Amino acid sequence: MKYGLPGISNIVSSTSTTKIESQILFPGRVADIILDNSHPLFNERGGWNSIGSLIFNPNNTFNRDTVNTVAKPLFPNIKLYPLINELVIIIRLPNSDNDITPSSFDYYYFPPINIWNSQHHNAIPYNSILSPPQQKDYQQVEGGSVRRVTDNSTEINLGSTFQEKTNIYPLLSYEGDYILEGRWGNSIRFGSTVKNPSIKNNWSDEGNEGDPITIIRNGQRRLSQPGWEPTTEDINGDDSSIYLTSTQKVPLFPSSNIKNSFSNTDIASEDPQVYKGNQILLNSGRLIFNAKQDSILLSSNKIIHLSANKAVHIDATDKIVMDTKEVYLGSRQASERLVKGDAFVLELKKLVVALEGLSKACTTAQAGPFPIPGLNTIGPSLEAAVKDLKKAIAGPNPKILSKDVKTK
Repeated sequence: MKYGLPGISNIVSSTSTTKIESQILFPGRVADIILDNSHPLFNERGGWNSIGSLIFNPNNTFNRDTVNTVAKPLFPNIKLYPLINELVIIIRLPNSDNDITPSSFDYYYFPPINIWNSQHHNAIPYNSILSPPQQKDYQQVEGGSVRRVTDNSTEINLGSTFQEKTNIYPLLSYEGDYILEGRWGNSIRFGSTVKNPSIKNNWSDEGNEGDPITIIRNGQRRLSQPGWEPTTEDINGDDSSIYLTSTQKVPLFPSSNIKNSFSNTDIASEDPQVYKGNQILLNSGRLIFNAKQDSILLSSNKIIHLSANKAVHIDATDKIVMDTKEVYLGSRQASERLVKGDAFVLELKKLVVALEGLSKACTTAQAGPFPIPGLNTIGPSLEAAVKDLKKAIAGPNPKILSKDVKTK
């Protein structure tokens, strides 16, 4: 059966099409909206200047084909376009021709009316054929209850691509918070430390009441609670987060907490979940830092710690330079010192001269008139080995030295 919303819809129906030109402020139901150049009214309403313009019904009807009353967004720098069947406040104000024709005007609209107190959508049906669960849902609203959809869909026409979800949870607001929420679980909170609230959050265990915090979140954690119950941000459960803190402690649990490179005498940084103070935390499934034209500079007053559960790779087409007092390779407990290659080659060249003479002496060694077989035999072998060593250390780039790795 057809089921309307007389309590809510009559607010709109009280404004007829014959009266709107005499009114400055009145409600309207969104019948359609121009979002791109595929809309049939795109060229007629000014091409790309028409983006955001909506077609509204000033009375209690819904007909895209017969209604052609257009309103433009009131705010030029905020794009908060309504969905079909949402209600907006329409205002009649001067247009660009007002200097020439003082009586000329256009209609402009405010953001959608907060019918359901939902950031996801605030559309209401009109004369829609609703299923029994949906009828019960909206009948409860007419009786003074808050709308609570528990299935995965609604018969309200919201547009060609918008699909209503039942698991988009509103953010809980604390006193003094300024929150911007998108329709899909993305948000910015300008908040603060809140001591002893009735519903706790995960950033107020440290710091003083009112210390500022800014949280940018995209994609909220999966919860089992109903979609109309509010929640707070969770840096470990939400899809992507940026936290800008002042005195707070945020319980971020890192993917890798390997610290084998530290010894008992090293200065160690505090774990993310216990550190308190001003910091910026980024957490997501993947992080990419890309400098298109210049450089990425990492600077720290104490430590830069790289930790990974599998591997750390460093690639460069030119060179990798490390300028430090000590370098440990393989283990923090490494105790064997590396050989300085060029200095070692220089000493080998000195040794080769002596070994060449020794090999010749061994080859012709005699005790009186008698040859010394042991030395005579080893002489040619020693001479061959010295010859090979001499080749290995010959030239400006001896082959026993690395072409890539250098030390001082």
